[in-house]
Amino acid sequence: AEFDRLRPELVGSYLASAYVQLGALYAQGGYVDAALVAFGNARELVPTDARYAYLTGVFHLQKNQLREAEAAIAAALAADAE
Repeated sequence: AEFDRLRPELVGSYLASAYVQLGALYAQGGYVDAALVAFGNARELVPTDARYAYLTGVFHLQKNQLREAEAAIAAALAADAE
């Protein structure tokens, strides 16, 4: 509810950070698929931030989705090199 209330005021990196926080909460609750969606939203908003791609890769690894994990980690490394 709080996230939905604040969302219109958040833009760019602030909204991406909110999505990551939301994803972390989902992950803590065991909702890894929902966490991946939240991290994906953050990546779309700030594709140059390696942290968001890395988090996506970590959770794909947790789900044993190796190809997706490899792609996300490669994107994180590429973004970090820039």
